[in-house]
Amino acid sequence: MASQRMTRPRPLDFDLNEAIITEVESRIDQLEQKSLKINKWIPFLSTAVLYLGSSLMLFPRWNLLSFAYTFLPTLVTGLLLGKATAQKVTAYTIKKGLGNSRDYRNYLRYQKSLRRYQKWFWESRRRFWKNQKGLDFEFEICSLLKRAGLRVRQQELQDRVGYRIIVGADTMVYVEKENGRVSSERISQRFKELKKTGLNRAIIISKNGFTKEAIQSVKFKPIKLWDINHLVRLQKKVEN
Repeated sequence: MASQRMTRPRPLDFDLNEAIITEVESRIDQLEQKSLKINKWIPFLSTAVLYLGSSLMLFPRWNLLSFAYTFLPTLVTGLLLGKATAQKVTAYTIKKGLGNSRDYRNYLRYQKSLRRYQKWFWESRRRFWKNQKGLDFEFEICSLLKRAGLRVRQQELQDRVGYRIIVGADTMVYVEKENGRVSSERISQRFKELKKTGLNRAIIISKNGFTKEAIQSVKFKPIKLWDINHLVRLQKKVEN
């Protein structure tokens, strides 16, 4: 079953505006900075307390070997416990400072709704691109690039069905429609094709991603690799 379409939440829906949001976030930042003065010592204090406790448990049999056995576990546990405690202290400080503020409560509701929308947007757009096949995939790529404000030209291919996609004056776009991740051999093939066109740069797009070798192979080439995540990020920029 397809997920229900969501619309991006607006600050106005939560009795907010940009000025109120800026004020609330500024106040949150001030409270976080205030709690930081205390929080930076909490991991060290928790580590010291744990180590002291473990040392007392081993006393009077304490020696260098027991030091080696207890130091690393107490260090790791103390730092993790201290970090979690520091986060609790920060949350308490913010809640105490802003908890009674109506704007702050509305801000929390707005941020929760925004996170839910962003999760839906990301997942739905990934499904959208995953389901694109053949010429439809090329068409949607062209449409997205145009909506992003880029100058796109499409030239019909002589030897096969499809289009040659050129962005701007010197960038070729290759849309890989085959199943599986694109290999370094495929990248080399595309690079040879690029040099024959007389263009300077290329973007290779694959909804299935690229192998590690393929990613390494473009480090010193004028080629950018786009996977589904790149497409979703561009779509988010265009639609939001």
